[in-house]
Amino acid sequence: MRTLRIQGAMALLATTMAVVGATAGSAEAVAEASIRYRLLHAPVVLIEETSSGPAFQVRVRMNRRLPFDGQGVRMNVLIGTSGSDAPPVPIGNRRRGCYTASIGNDVHGGDPTLENAHPGKIVRVSIRIPGQRSLVRRVTLRSRSGSVSAFHALGCGYHRPRDHAALLGRS
Repeated sequence: MRTLRIQGAMALLATTMAVVGATAGSAEAVAEASIRYRLLHAPVVLIEETSSGPAFQVRVRMNRRLPFDGQGVRMNVLIGTSGSDAPPVPIGNRRRGCYTASIGNDVHGGDPTLENAHPGKIVRVSIRIPGQRSLVRRVTLRSRSGSVSAFHALGCGYHRPRDHAALLGRS
């Protein structure tokens, strides 16, 4: 009888440890996913007026390089509810995890909060990476002329004159 109680207690202990281990493993996986990628600097958002409304360029620096798939970088950048027009592309020194994305506010009427966007306005930038919670920051829109120093502050490695011209959107 005593052996049965001990075996029952051992089985209960083993089951409890398995559940606790599974829960701890899940919590670790969730924690790892939530800190897997992070911003090293606030995103820099450039605004330009176009014939179809405002257009935005977002530059970010992540703590490490993002995964790629057949369509490019696996990240989506949103300003308000307007998403990037194409997958972001790496910029600067590729080891530094810097990316740029273009966003137009012209699909299905666009985000109404961005219709009167201008340099100095504060907007919400969301960065969505599969398997991770969105990274959300509030940032100030910058004009093309006021953005070069902010792009340099990201630390993406713009050292050559050609890279500086690319910052300004010139070829």
